[in-house]
Amino acid sequence: MANKQALADSSEQMKEKIGLSSVIKSKMSEDEKKKWKILLAEFEKVGAPNDRTELKNLLNAESARLLAMHEEGDRKAIDRYHKLSDDNFNLKKQLENSSEQVGVWENEIDGLLNNWILALEELIKNINVNFAEFFRQLGCVGEVCLNKPSNPRDISSYGIDIMVKFRNSDHLRRLTHKKQSGGERSVSTMLYLLAMQELCPVPFRCVDEINQGMDPNNEKMVFEMMVRLLSGAGNLSKTQYFLLTPKLLPGLHYGEKSVIHCIYNGVTFPKKLENLE
Repeated sequence: MANKQALADSSEQMKEKIGLSSVIKSKMSEDEKKKWKILLAEFEKVGAPNDRTELKNLLNAESARLLAMHEEGDRKAIDRYHKLSDDNFNLKKQLENSSEQVGVWENEIDGLLNNWILALEELIKNINVNFAEFFRQLGCVGEVCLNKPSNPRDISSYGIDIMVKFRNSDHLRRLTHKKQSGGERSVSTMLYLLAMQELCPVPFRCVDEINQGMDPNNEKMVFEMMVRLLSGAGNLSKTQYFLLTPKLLPGLHYGEKSVIHCIYNGVTFPKKLENLE
């Protein structure tokens, strides 16, 4: 009696699971017959036994296998979790050590950078003293200053600003190709070179056509200033200058240390030469 009831219960459960109203083929609808046919084909495919006891044993075996697989998966997941936790701890430790090392390097960089900036500022200060004095002798105003970037470690963005004023009615402007005339830029460039060269004596220097673009008044003042500086007692007097120019203004003062070489293109020599002071 109990077996019959269990069989009936199993039959009802099966009908409910697969959506059949009956397990008797003659009582099935066409759709149910199709489902029944597919179900039989699946049973034949997997080789399911017809005996109820064998089928139950097979189900129990499959359930045990699935449980074992699940437990094995849980163990692997736990092992992987522990491994990942250890890896995470080690990476955090490495990150902390790296951060400490980066901090040490940054402090070293800042120390070197501060020393470099101090030396650079001192150098530019000395250049500015000479540059301002040379401009003062011309009746103008000049200044050299360090242009610092917003990020002190951005070395490539540091620069030197040359500020000039050639007229009393004007104000100090940064030397650019737009603000000043060609002659004013030539004067500023030459005086800036002289201001730097005063700090760095060398055996000789060569200057090519620095007077190009200068008006006669500025050209004369710059030339005579160079003669005076090169003939004085400063570091510039220790350097021999070669000034190459296609023209010389009349009435220039050359000084005792100046020598003029006129280069002529040809094999003949002009009969008449203008006197040079």
